[in-house]
Amino acid sequence: MGHIRLGRLPKTKSWSCIFDALADYGISGGQLADTAALAAQRQFIRLQDDKGINLCFWILVRVAAAARSQDFLRAIEQLGIEGSAASTGLRFVQQVSRIVGEGLQKRGEPSVFARMAELSLREVLSRCIADQSRSLFGSGLAEVQAACRAMSTRKEFALVARQFFASFFSRSLRYITDKEASNFVGTDKPIGSPEHLKRLYDDIDRYCVESSRILEEFAGGWFSKHSWETNNDIPEDAAAGFTAYALEKIRMELQEAQK
Repeated sequence: MGHIRLGRLPKTKSWSCIFDALADYGISGGQLADTAALAAQRQFIRLQDDKGINLCFWILVRVAAAARSQDFLRAIEQLGIEGSAASTGLRFVQQVSRIVGEGLQKRGEPSVFARMAELSLREVLSRCIADQSRSLFGSGLAEVQAACRAMSTRKEFALVARQFFASFFSRSLRYITDKEASNFVGTDKPIGSPEHLKRLYDDIDRYCVESSRILEEFAGGWFSKHSWETNNDIPEDAAAGFTAYALEKIRMELQEAQK
């Protein structure tokens, strides 16, 4: 599965073109694009062993795998969630957030990027479980399980994993770009309009959504294979392999964008 090739995927805007509008402000968009891309590539190499980022992805995997279990209640209790405390989708997501917070602390002081992964996990689960369970008839543990089960198929997990990493990549690239662009922002600086920065960040969001497409098919196959091999008990080190793969793929996307 690691050798699946999708070719160069079309994008609304290339990485360098995202920064072209900065030329209106007398800034070299290409130079800023290259600087941000290089900084991001270095950062993503360092993050491949970040236990906090992997924990967030692993919890996402475990939530999806729990829905495949014949005993959903027991499966989520093994995660640390009491069934009575997960009576609605919102409460379930809150319980998952608590578990992630505790897990991050056990693995050392979380990096700012681990916190971004934590926010991305909450965002994805809120959309897939909290919102979905409210749209179903009633709102109880059965509805929560149904919402979890909906994201546990090969196809749906592929989409959910892509959404998680797209959100994480976007938060990370916006953070890195903001640091690189900060010298140009201010009332007496070339970029004095927050609206312009918002347009820039919207383009980065779109770039990350489109770039993360390369992970989708692999994620579905990876989840299906490991769920079967482990009887829906995928270990943390297996998730670490996927996390490192995802970070490497986005790094390669940025590297390719500079050519």
